[in-house]
Formats: sequence, C-alpha cells, structure tokens
Amino acid sequence: MNSLKFFETSLKTDAKWVLFTEELKAHETEVLRKILKLQKREFSFLEIKSDGPSADLEAAFTSLDFFSPAKVFYIHVSSFSKWSALAEKRWARIKELSDAQGNWLFVSADKAKSLSDAPLVIDNSIESSSAESWISFFNKFIEADLDQKRLGFILTQVPDSYLDYMHWIQLWKLGGDDWAAHALAWERKPVPLV
Repeated sequence: MNSLKFFETSLKTDAKWVLFTEELKAHETEVLRKILKLQKREFSFLEIKSDGPSADLEAAFTSLDFFSPAKVFYIHVSSFSKWSALAEKRWARIKELSDAQGNWLFVSADKAKSLSDAPLVIDNSIESSSAESWISFFNKFIEADLDQKRLGFILTQVPDSYLDYMHWIQLWKLGGDDWAAHALAWERKPVPLV
C-alpha cells in the first residue's frame, strides 16, 4: 500500500504498528496531523539516535489513561547498530504495546531492513504516487471543489514540494480565481508591450 491510499482510508487498519519505507515528507506529515486532529488524537514526532529508545520514550508511549487522548508516535530511527540489550527490550515492548486504537507507533528508518517484522509497510517513495494523484487527493481532503481545469493548471506549476500543491489548493479555495490570477497567473492576459 502507498501512503496516499493509506491516508485516503483515514488510517484504517488493524496493524499493531506501521513502517514507512522512507522518512515522512512535509506533505505527508501535514496530512497525517490533520487526519489525527479530526480523530482527536495527538501526534508526536521523535528521532531515535544510535543509543536506542530511552526510558522516557517508553514511559511516554505506555502512558494512556481515560482522560488523555491516544497518540500516534511517529519515530524515525537513525541506526540500530549500537543499541544495548536494554534498548532492544524497550523497543520490543513499545512495538508490542502499540495498538491502532490506543497509542500507535509509526516508524521510518535509515535502514528499514532491520524492521522486517512490521505488520504493515507503507510505500511512501516519491515514485509510489503521482503529483496528479496527490493534487486530486488534496482537493477532496480540503473540500476545495476545484474543477479539473483548475487542478490541471496547478499541475503545471513548479512546487518546491508537494506541500505547495496543498497550500495552493487551500488558498485558491479561500481567495478564489482572483487569488489564483494574482499568485499563480491563472488566466492572466498578457500585457501588450507599447
């Protein structure tokens, strides 16, 4: 499954924890935050360095009570090679306690082959879905209702990242064609040279 399909389902899966094949990109993180906000869940991003997961991370992950919302912990792991036996036990406990209905673990790693036990692997490489697919998704997700002509025009723009597509669609929804004409040169007539 690719990340776009995963987000289209609003993260519907029973997988205990989720592995992304690459570190989340800005647009994926933004979409994930918005989905979790709608689900009244908190989002926490952490990076585990070479010494492995800390006792604080384990405590944060295992703390869930009736009065606090469930969290999604997105963790990027830099290296597994220098982890102590205690760090490996903590990691195994975090993965075991992870639950799609409670505190939930999302992981990416520089060397994902160390996570071959992942119950669900999400392909989020740039090749996994096209810019056109993301633009269509953003249009539905934001409820912008831009027509195919406008979406096609956005596709002709040159973004720094796919997050630009999302922002342009949001701003077009808010500012209409006037905003798009000013900011993106939508249907702007060339000014004749005198």
